[in-house]
Amino acid sequence: MMKASLILFIAIVVSLNSYPVLSQDSSNSEARAFSNSQVVINREWVKQQICDNRKEIITRILSTVNYVADLHPDQVLLLGELRSKIDEVDPVIQQACDEVESLGDGFLASMERRRLAVSTLLQVMNKVQPGIKALYMSLSDDQLSRLREVAPPLIADKL
Repeated sequence: MMKASLILFIAIVVSLNSYPVLSQDSSNSEARAFSNSQVVINREWVKQQICDNRKEIITRILSTVNYVADLHPDQVLLLGELRSKIDEVDPVIQQACDEVESLGDGFLASMERRRLAVSTLLQVMNKVQPGIKALYMSLSDDQLSRLREVAPPLIADKL
């Protein structure tokens, strides 16, 4: 689960910071336009997921883990502790969202978005990772199997 959460966050960061690779062929303007619009769509989707809907998404994920894995009382306590750690890092994420919003376009802004994403990722993972590890280590093989059945393939393969 630690790997899965890290992989998912990295995938989101890559989407947020991706930029099109321009073809050497200048006649390929349609492909460039499509690629540029895809980057804008990806950035908007990621911004919406991380900056606007993160609390709802986190609540759904934690509720799903609790329901699907049928957690025992001691595991519910671990899940609560994890939720507390997530709540503690929420201001860090919100600050990063506010900073990204103020950045313009261009190469330097893109580099700053990447720096901000990586530093935020490190702060969040340093705070949340011990809680993820504790919960993950407490899960039985049966509980992990049930989670794999409902998890997206990218995550299920890593559980």
